[in-house]
Amino acid sequence: MLALIIIPLILCIAFILLAVFVQDHYDIWATVLASLFGVIAIFIFLFAVVNPLVIKTEIKQFKAFEHTLINARENSTLSEMERAAILSKIAEWNEWLADVQYRNTWLINAIPDDVNDLKPIK
Repeated sequence: MLALIIIPLILCIAFILLAVFVQDHYDIWATVLASLFGVIAIFIFLFAVVNPLVIKTEIKQFKAFEHTLINARENSTLSEMERAAILSKIAEWNEWLADVQYRNTWLINAIPDDVNDLKPIK
């Protein structure tokens, strides 16, 4: 995880410095290319920092929904409309879980491994 933060940051600084250096010695295309790579490195850095934080927040929301669901199931006075709404939410959260667990198999360290411990809601 730390490598996903440090490497793009170093690349970003290097490409911005390269853009400044190249500006005096070469044509405009070299400057544009170096600046473009710097911007790409910034986006990689932001992805590496922000994405795990978002996923951790969603994991907490998933667990909160599980606890809410347990309490709702213990309450036997749910109407058909409330049951339908709960089933819809269960389907949404299970879809989210499947998507995140799949992305965790090919996005190296971009998604916290805590997501693998979660089980689909039944």
